[in-house]
Amino acid sequence: MNYILTAFFIVIGFILYENIRLYLCKKSIPIRIQVNGTRGKSETVRLVHAALTAMGYRVLGKTTGTVPYWILPGGSFKKINRIAPANIQEQYKLIYKAKKMKCNAVVAECMAVNQEFQSACARIIQPGITIITNAYTDHVQEIGENEIQTLKTLLLSIPQGSMVVLGDISPDGKLFLEVQAVMKNLKLYEKDESFTVQKNEFRFNVFEDNIRTALKTAELLGGNLDTSYQGMKEVSPEVGSFKFLKLNSSIILANAFAANDLLSTEKLFEYSKKTFPDKAMIALFNPRDDRQDRTLCFESFLSGDRFKKILSTHRLPSKMSKNIEYSVIKDVRKIAELVPENSLVFGFGNIRDISAWLMTLEVEQ
Repeated sequence: MNYILTAFFIVIGFILYENIRLYLCKKSIPIRIQVNGTRGKSETVRLVHAALTAMGYRVLGKTTGTVPYWILPGGSFKKINRIAPANIQEQYKLIYKAKKMKCNAVVAECMAVNQEFQSACARIIQPGITIITNAYTDHVQEIGENEIQTLKTLLLSIPQGSMVVLGDISPDGKLFLEVQAVMKNLKLYEKDESFTVQKNEFRFNVFEDNIRTALKTAELLGGNLDTSYQGMKEVSPEVGSFKFLKLNSSIILANAFAANDLLSTEKLFEYSKKTFPDKAMIALFNPRDDRQDRTLCFESFLSGDRFKKILSTHRLPSKMSKNIEYSVIKDVRKIAELVPENSLVFGFGNIRDISAWLMTLEVEQ
């Protein structure tokens, strides 16, 4: 019995110690920003980090996107090496690491999916500002089947009394959030629409909504928008960022693999088609073989006459393949041999297993 009591008090003591340590670390970091949403979180983290750095803050950032990174003070990147799957305990490491590096600001991607972990993120980081990039339908079982249900889940990551910057949220979604803001004492802010943004000044194809939410965040912290904008223009792309890549002299790959929901994919398709109107459109679908529900979401996108040819890295579910004519490609490195010259290969679905290949391709200027 004495052993059990001793073990019990040791556990309680450890929990109290960790809570006190976390509290003191957070107290030394006055600016804590969280980026949540369905798409664009990693890009927005990098933009906010650059904006705050330009404002004079010493900032530690953390992304959990295609490749997880620490964004160190000054803007350099350090890959997060994991020996196990992503774990919410990394959010504790963010706070402790920022304290050790004498940072006065952190900006982190919310790495939670289900409701329980969304609430845990709120407790661990206790952000003063949360950015909601969007609330597209994804992770249906964990988050929700539509925008409103998704927003309900995302709200769990936001503490009482916080500021919230809204990205691409529909009028109905904003109305829902306005009601919730009253109940949770939240202050809602629209993304900055007044500042003139020239996307061609950036090093890669940045989503304008992400630029504008980062600008509003900088403004809420008293930053000069011109200074913040200049800082953001120096951000380098990551492997998952949407960009056009060269397969050969006449065949272009549109890297939309990381935008693995239907709405984002459709937007990038229209942009790609507008950018290269004279090229034949070829689909390169990289579905999650372990997420059939996500694969099925793209059935309507693959149907019809969008594409001259459809290639897939895996076999499609039988209910899809009945209506869609496609070929399985076993080695994506040989795709230029399978499509006609002067083609635009639109790559989408998921970036898993092909990021190393993408990093070998030259960006189309």
